[in-house]
Amino acid sequence: MKWEKICCGIMWTVVAAIALWLLPGCAAGQSLPDDPLVFRQGVAQDYAYLTQGEKTYVPYCPMEQELLGECIGYCDHPGDDSGEPFRTYLYTLKGYPGDQWIVEVLDQNCSEGMILREESVTKIPEGLSSEYEWNRS
Repeated sequence: MKWEKICCGIMWTVVAAIALWLLPGCAAGQSLPDDPLVFRQGVAQDYAYLTQGEKTYVPYCPMEQELLGECIGYCDHPGDDSGEPFRTYLYTLKGYPGDQWIVEVLDQNCSEGMILREESVTKIPEGLSSEYEWNRS
């Protein structure tokens, strides 16, 4: 009986480890690079934006998971409506330079996020269109 409990425990540990290893996307992919970029949040009249150095990134459209590139940094937000601080992770937009387009991931499963464009960028990737009238080039 004792041997069966040990084997069962080992089996479940192995199954859990394999499941975590196979998890696609963000939960496993949110490991930051050795020197992550740190973004800061700002708030305009109609929207929140992110800054990193001299660059300002404005919301463009909801993210599509298949466009998620590599994790490049994070943004620590002071708090949501409940006042709890939280962290979002920033990724490149697959196939585009990170100094022009980034993706902010809002949850650990990468099911929610926003594509942001650097405010001076005018060349829009094919298939993307802004939901915000003020942000249409």
